[in-house]
Amino acid sequence: MRGVSDFEDYQNGAEVTVCRDGSISGSTGSGTCSGHSGVSHRKLAKFSRLAIAVGPTYWINKSLQLHVGLIYGMYKSDIDIGDNSKLDYSESGVDAGLSFRPFATELKFVLGHETEQKRTYIGVRFAI
Repeated sequence: MRGVSDFEDYQNGAEVTVCRDGSISGSTGSGTCSGHSGVSHRKLAKFSRLAIAVGPTYWINKSLQLHVGLIYGMYKSDIDIGDNSKLDYSESGVDAGLSFRPFATELKFVLGHETEQKRTYIGVRFAI
C-alpha cells in the first residue's frame, strides 16, 4: 500500500462565481450573486489530491520491481460555496508501473501510469 499527496493543483472543469462582495457561489446561472452585489467574475476551481494505492509489488530481479494496484484519489477544494458545502469529489482507477533501484539503498526511480488521473508519471521514491 502506498499513499500519494500532490503539491500541484488540479481542475476538473468545475466553474465557480465570485461575487462582488467576495462570496463564492457554485452556481453560474441567472440570478447568481443577486443578494451579494452581483457577479464580479467566474473562475475554474482548483483542487488538491490525496490518493491511496493498494496492490502487490513483484520483484523481477534485484533492481527491478513491478507494481500494480487500485488507486483512489480524493480531491479537496479550498473554495467554500456556502452552507459549509465544498466542491470535493473522488476518482478511482488503476496504478501500474516499474521501479528501478540502481544501488543497494531504498532510492528507486519510478515510471508508471494512473488511469485515475489519465497520466503517465516518472519520479523518485524512497522509504521514510
